Amino acid sequence: MKILYFILGLSFLIFFHEFGHFLFAKLFKVYVYEFSIFMGPKIAQKKIGETKYSLRLLPIGGYVSMAGENDTQASRNEKEELEEDISEVTELNEEEVRPRKKEEELPEVPFERTLLGIKNWKKLLIMFAGPLFNIILCFVLMLVFYVSTPIAKVNVVENSVAYNSGLRSDDEIRDIYVLFYDGECIKENFLTGAYREDVDNYRHLSSVNQAAYNYLYDWMKTKDPNLDTYPNPVNLEIRLVTEDNDRVSIVQPYTIKLNEDKKAIDSSSYIDLESLGLSCHGATMDAGKAFVKAGKTEVAMASAIYKALGNLFSREGFSSVAGPVGMYSIATTYMDIGFMYYLFFIAMISVNLGIMNLLPFPALDGGKIIITLVEMVIRRRVNPKFEGVLNAIGFLLLMGFMLVVTFKDIFFPIR
Repeated sequence: MKILYFILGLSFLIFFHEFGHFLFAKLFKVYVYEFSIFMGPKIAQKKIGETKYSLRLLPIGGYVSMAGENDTQASRNEKEELEEDISEVTELNEEEVRPRKKEEELPEVPFERTLLGIKNWKKLLIMFAGPLFNIILCFVLMLVFYVSTPIAKVNVVENSVAYNSGLRSDDEIRDIYVLFYDGECIKENFLTGAYREDVDNYRHLSSVNQAAYNYLYDWMKTKDPNLDTYPNPVNLEIRLVTEDNDRVSIVQPYTIKLNEDKKAIDSSSYIDLESLGLSCHGATMDAGKAFVKAGKTEVAMASAIYKALGNLFSREGFSSVAGPVGMYSIATTYMDIGFMYYLFFIAMISVNLGIMNLLPFPALDGGKIIITLVEMVIRRRVNPKFEGVLNAIGFLLLMGFMLVVTFKDIFFPIR
């Protein structure tokens, strides 16, 4: 089922990307031969109007075949399997068997309905629409994620320790840290990520969790193995980080109490959060804040992608690249958390797909955009044979790179 969900997710992204090209081609009245999800041998195909809509076997992309773009490729896509044409028995009672190719000819298309017959600015928009739709889709999915996923907000009792420390009700909590110290910092412990995936745990948390006290106990043992001379009490600090990155510290004296066998700190001495005037409740992000958050998240993702591209040919950079196998491995991690987190993963892949396709590389949308810009400058068409060879080389290089990355994903997976 996870494999199916993964394929459906990628299919949705490819569909949306190609739909961008398709929609703008139709908008500018360019004749579209075929709209295909995936590549290779066709599984199903239906013609509606002048366009054939296809589902093909290999989940490695998709395409919109438009008049004037690459008619030879469109022609090849129309070819059917070899058939045997058995003629009637002749008067000499001889049977003639001839193999032939059944091929449906491409329709005659008026020049003004081809990519070559429209204005260059329209052609640019058609090429740019696919990546643009992926970038827009990322934002929409992020927006859905943020308005749908629970967040943690606090309830604070007035004039309590928490209130006097500067915390207020409905402050949104992202992270919580616990520190013990006596002159020097004994140990800093990350208590919980209260934001998003850990919100359910945090919502029901009534005291500082046991791990923090285990860290304190281990530190005490290093100072005094017999635990006889360690000074008592110590200071406990609960440091809360709000979504606006404000930091609020609640400092409270803490008296250490050990179990009778001195093998752990007695749980009865754990600090009760409610005694500090602090409790939590679940909430959802309002639409306005989610809109801004979605935009900031996508910008951060795009920046990370460009940074990774800059380091692509370094050992560290290449190790962070994932192909289909690596992407599936990462996707399953998000699936295990929940559907909304898989949606977050799909959003990440969508912006990756958009940005990668804008790279000025042959066979990608960015390469086609560069060719069109060159034609606008030189005021004539680039030699079609040269462009075809360039795209073929680019495609082979991309497929070769994908095979190398897949090999890396199988034998040297991202950890």
